[in-house]
Amino acid sequence: MTEATKNTLWVVAGILFLIWIIPGCLDNNFEDTPYKKGDLSNSSGTPTLRYSETPIYPDDPYTTNDESNDQETGYYGTETVSACNGSSGNCYNLDADIYDDEVERLYFPKGGWVDIDYSECDDGCCYLEDENGDEWEIELYQ
Repeated sequence: MTEATKNTLWVVAGILFLIWIIPGCLDNNFEDTPYKKGDLSNSSGTPTLRYSETPIYPDDPYTTNDESNDQETGYYGTETVSACNGSSGNCYNLDADIYDDEVERLYFPKGGWVDIDYSECDDGCCYLEDENGDEWEIELYQ
């Protein structure tokens, strides 16, 4: 066997190995991720619109964000609250559905929401646990 033939066999073997190994490396098992697609609520439903006219922004093609999904606070839910996520430590102004001092849902400006499994409110401050197990502290605007 000539040296050129040996080199060709090694190249072919390397290419076959890469064809065999790369799909396994790229196979992300998306079914096992905790990411939820679509409707984030456990009990289904639709957003509570506070106003009949909600603003719709055109998408800016020069950004990775889809601005057409953005909503200012004050349009969904029954009121706007100051909410701090216990996991990330980040605080936001979010809209929320609140009935009889029970927080039922938090709405996010990029679209979507989380339903609240547990809420305990006292004098305008609430401790929440959402459907994903995240803890929130919110302050109601009086």
